[in-house]
Amino acid sequence: MFHVHCTGFKFSRCSYLLSLLRPQIIKDLDLKRHGLKLYKRDPSSFTPLWKQSTDRSAQPAGLQLGSDAAENHKQIAQFSAKDADTYGKYEEFITRIADSVEPLLDSVPINLVGKQKSLLRSISATRPLIKAGRLLGLKNVPAAYELMTAPAAKVLDKWFEGDVLKAALGTDAVIGAMLSPYSAGSGYVLLHHVMGGIDGGGAGEWAYPRGGMGAVTHAMADAAVEAGVDICLNTPVKEFSIEKHPASGGMRVRGVQLEDGHAIAADCVMSNATAHITYNKLTPAGVLPEEFLADISGVDYTSPVTKISGR
Repeated sequence: MFHVHCTGFKFSRCSYLLSLLRPQIIKDLDLKRHGLKLYKRDPSSFTPLWKQSTDRSAQPAGLQLGSDAAENHKQIAQFSAKDADTYGKYEEFITRIADSVEPLLDSVPINLVGKQKSLLRSISATRPLIKAGRLLGLKNVPAAYELMTAPAAKVLDKWFEGDVLKAALGTDAVIGAMLSPYSAGSGYVLLHHVMGGIDGGGAGEWAYPRGGMGAVTHAMADAAVEAGVDICLNTPVKEFSIEKHPASGGMRVRGVQLEDGHAIAADCVMSNATAHITYNKLTPAGVLPEEFLADISGVDYTSPVTKISGR
């Protein structure tokens, strides 16, 4: 299960989980044909307990949760019969909210500060939002708002009494985020981790890619090469090539300048770098409004996580 990349360090081939890669992307790129193999995460979590007694029968070893509702009830009942009966209702509650919000991940965000043409496009962009509201239902709006803005601890305290279950569920509210379960907004992180899913699986399911996360990008690369894409490795970009449009007088991108002095011409350039790198580092000075750049500079990228994706 472990592969040595450098002396003294080992990285698990199951180093991370996949869920929020949109199923439509998996289908469009036919990633399974290109080698993507997913193993469902089940059980989904195990919360071990520190033994307070030498008597093994005096205390459960921990709490294990998975896809089996009856087994989940049995596991939770070790600590609280009330929580065991409530857990199914909690899952229905958070799944309902996730089901209404998750389709928005495939929608273009509404632009309320753009030019008139952008605003007109934003009118059609409200349709998925309206649909999400209908799926959620008016009576569930207050609970959904609280889940997205409140501390996860506050939400979980409303539902459960047992600390072991709240600790197990609260993990999803802090993983990958520089937050505590008592931080405002950590409730959304909890919701975030039950959205998505894997192609062919149920909603909110997570899976291990065979070969690690690097295998996912290798499958994407194979699909791209098959479609005629040229992939250039170790080719850092210095900045975007920008010129004035002869007709409109506005600025348009014409390709990229590489750090080695070469240039690549293109009518369209897509960047998967952060907004900070894309607009503050790669876009030449004087092209974008200062107010916009100030907003981008204010984005907080603080994180407790370092991820290394290899194969």
